[in-house]
Amino acid sequence: MPDNPLLNREGSLPKASVAVDKALLDRAKSLGIDIEGACAAGLTAAIRNARATDEPLDPEVAESWNAYVRNHGLPLGKYRTF
Repeated sequence: MPDNPLLNREGSLPKASVAVDKALLDRAKSLGIDIEGACAAGLTAAIRNARATDEPLDPEVAESWNAYVRNHGLPLGKYRTF
């Protein structure tokens, strides 16, 4: 069995109940869509998007970048037209 921290003792993923519109679920089934896979992919994408917009910039990273710009100017700054 592969090392996957999400697997339970039986070697399968834990189950969760999610409310989904019946018409949407029926349409997905008729198209042969893997419901569990689609839910996991959608949830993964939603988490990625939320983290990308909600994570604050590390103050040390921001200060490092600001120090670089103070000392060297903006990268490609000579090409700026404004």
